[in-house]
Amino acid sequence: MVLGVEVTELIYGTPQSPNLRELKQKWAVIGGALVSVIAALLFFLGYFDYLGTWNGGFSYQYDDLDYALSFSELPGTYSVDIDLEHPESNIGKVLYEDESGCRIIVDEVFQADGPHSWVISFLAEGTCRQSGSKLVTPAVERPAGKRSGLFSSDFAAALTTTADGVSWPGKFRGMAGLQKKGNQTDYYLFHAVFNSNNGTSSGFPRTIQDQTVTVTLEGLTCFATIRE
Repeated sequence: MVLGVEVTELIYGTPQSPNLRELKQKWAVIGGALVSVIAALLFFLGYFDYLGTWNGGFSYQYDDLDYALSFSELPGTYSVDIDLEHPESNIGKVLYEDESGCRIIVDEVFQADGPHSWVISFLAEGTCRQSGSKLVTPAVERPAGKRSGLFSSDFAAALTTTADGVSWPGKFRGMAGLQKKGNQTDYYLFHAVFNSNNGTSSGFPRTIQDQTVTVTLEGLTCFATIRE
């Protein structure tokens, strides 16, 4: 029995013209080639640490075995005036900046535990590229061995606060690990010491007449990586 044309097309579909088949084959070849190119590109970017650097920045290069780390002390002292009467006005003040793009700014000023427990938080940002990176920071951890979770020592600058013409030593409070763009470091403006024998405290001014103090850091660390 011979089926009509309409019934045949209904059952088997409309016959494809040679041009349509060629077009589908052409796009299949193009699609396959495109997938191969994307896969090769992702492999290249991953193997040569472009993706890791783009996604993780300093924290990636700090841990990756393809990068050698170096630490050196930056000579000189660097100061910034801090207004204790209006702590929020200090945000964004620049302590350090250089032509390479590294800078250290004031991120926050606050009282932690009492009237003499002023804390200043610094945010350090640097330049990070696939070939290597550079960061100038008040403090950074130096690993004893990459990916070992052990640290041989910390580099931390010394802080001094000048209030009413008198200089007082500050105290390193802590730091966050390296992030994508840099790290954060906290200091006490004054190193308050409590004497349990007589119940007195020292290491800070009892009163501050001029609410603008000068904070000085000495011994900044220049941290750098280079892809080997």
